[in-house]
Amino acid sequence: MYLARPALDERCRCCRGHRAADRQRPAIACKGSNMTIHQGSCLCGNVTFAIKGDLPPPSACHCTACRKHSGHFEASVDIPRSALTVTGEAFVGWYQSSEKVRRGFCKTCGSTLFWDPIFHDWTAVAMGAFDTPTHTKIAQHIFVSEKGDYYDIADGLPQNQS
Repeated sequence: MYLARPALDERCRCCRGHRAADRQRPAIACKGSNMTIHQGSCLCGNVTFAIKGDLPPPSACHCTACRKHSGHFEASVDIPRSALTVTGEAFVGWYQSSEKVRRGFCKTCGSTLFWDPIFHDWTAVAMGAFDTPTHTKIAQHIFVSEKGDYYDIADGLPQNQS
């Protein structure tokens, strides 16, 4: 499902300019294609990922499953699977939270990483796993009818009940 990342001494596939090791920096621009590459990882660093292209606005999900998986509400960004490269896939654990969705996390440190709708050509990546800056902002709150009673949502963004 995920593609392996190139060796750190390999040249960028887009422009053949900077080394793949340079991708360790967040949101670098590839000179040959004007494409941004966003980097992220789990807490322990066993799982790293790169996403090619600009990030769309994320959503903040307040459903019971996301709250239990993340420890609070879960902010994530939907991206095409083809834009995602993951290294350390052996450290990614999957929990099948419904017939249609599985949730990815680091088996070592437990970091929430992915929300993966099995029958789609996109996946969601947890915003907290990105190296900053991401150059995007949360656009909406979803499943607010299931939000915890210990906080209020007062940022003025749209709040969808489901």
